[in-house]
Amino acid sequence: MFQLISIPAQVGRRLQGYCEGLRANLRGYVVPVIMMYALCEYRRNAVQLWQRLALRSHRTRLHHFLLGATWPARDILHSYVRDVLMEMKPSERETLYLILDETRLTKCGRHVARADWYYDPVTQRKERSLLVLISMVWFRGFLLPWDFFVHAKRGTVPAREFEKMTDAAARMIREFLPPANVRVVVLFDSYYLCRSVVRAVRERGRKVRIGQRRYRFVSEDADMKGLGRVRLVYSRPTGRRGKCKVFVSNDLAHSGETILWHYYRRWTIEVFIKECKQTLGLGDCSSSRSDAAVTHLLLVGLAAALLTHRDVRVRGAQGQKARGKLFPRSSYRTLQNALRHEVLQDHLRRILAAPTSRQAKHILRAWTELEAA
Repeated sequence: MFQLISIPAQVGRRLQGYCEGLRANLRGYVVPVIMMYALCEYRRNAVQLWQRLALRSHRTRLHHFLLGATWPARDILHSYVRDVLMEMKPSERETLYLILDETRLTKCGRHVARADWYYDPVTQRKERSLLVLISMVWFRGFLLPWDFFVHAKRGTVPAREFEKMTDAAARMIREFLPPANVRVVVLFDSYYLCRSVVRAVRERGRKVRIGQRRYRFVSEDADMKGLGRVRLVYSRPTGRRGKCKVFVSNDLAHSGETILWHYYRRWTIEVFIKECKQTLGLGDCSSSRSDAAVTHLLLVGLAAALLTHRDVRVRGAQGQKARGKLFPRSSYRTLQNALRHEVLQDHLRRILAAPTSRQAKHILRAWTELEAA
């Protein structure tokens, strides 16, 4: 078992800038916990994190921090994502995608907050799980999580805490503040095609496209009740029988082929969710408090943003291209290994600069265990 006893200065300074408004007893937790979420291969809970962090406080203080009621995790995530986007120096009229989708985190515990029985179309049966709405930013091939929402069925929570999935999606769209002069396209599936979501898109001036080989398609313009004038694109794979899919867009300036090409970007959120489940512990939270579940999801988002930010720095803010196409993005597993190597190098520098042999042995032991892990 390794312990995180030092944080690379370049990473620590960037994250510490978002902690200036926090109380002193909380400021020392934010950066180490985010780093452990990005590095750890074990379950992300209070016991595992406390054993791997070189903290002098009691474990109950870390547990209270993970409940999330006393620090603005969502505001820190939003500020971090906006700063990363500004660091990439987007050009005028460049396209940025805001993608929304839901996922189910299977939970067997009887007292897990907001867990309920939901139908899973893959297994074709009901499973006890958390229904989570995720919004993500796609820009130049990089993925940045924006927000998370844990759904609760009506009657299981107080009326003031209940929020429909479509209302949560509309709120995420309204709260998203992109860089200036960037063209934003919102992508989601047909479940969120309702007045509240489309109204939120129009208020923020977004373009919305709703939804894999060669396709035959035909497009036409029509008036939809409550949505106004839209463009309908009917598409079906060529060379074989299949269901005809309909795509809807309020962007009448683009052809049907362009609308289909833009909707192709929506698949990236499926890859993002799968990698977060396998690598960053998206489904590790089993708390009986809803605040802790939301904080866990936001910490996963901060860890993913940290890894993506490192990938942006390595590849260059302008994005590398080959034959007119972006390079495939690095997986979170690859970015984790690169960040572990950076932490190991920082440990090694501390070994060489350690003033006493006892401290050097302590750092060397932690460095060796981290390398073995």
